[in-house]
Amino acid sequence: MNLVVEVFAGGAASPTFFFIGGGCGILLGLYSFMLPDTPPKGVAPQGAKTDAFGLGALAMFKSPVFTIFVLCAFMVSIFGSNYFFPSVVAYLSEFGYPAPVALTTLNQFSSSFSWRSWPFALLDSG
Repeated sequence: MNLVVEVFAGGAASPTFFFIGGGCGILLGLYSFMLPDTPPKGVAPQGAKTDAFGLGALAMFKSPVFTIFVLCAFMVSIFGSNYFFPSVVAYLSEFGYPAPVALTTLNQFSSSFSWRSWPFALLDSG
């Protein structure tokens, strides 16, 4: 969506992106009324243990590889969410880069592919 705003709506300097975001929100809201009805599955049998909060997933922390991955992801996100992401468009604009909003979107795509490759790099060989 940022690429559309940057190319067709004048970028971050124009307030048009609020209208585009509002229009997309309305369209997605209307689309949600067209989704199929998916009622919840039946109640578990009497005496069966259910994990309503998903706390069973915490067992994954027994694997040292997973624990290191989560800690590294947490440490990287501290820098990104507090320093880089809020000010990157201003920095790119100040240094004269063209289309800073589009560049940040491309950065997010490359970051997404990088994150998806991490589990393959950290596979437990044992």
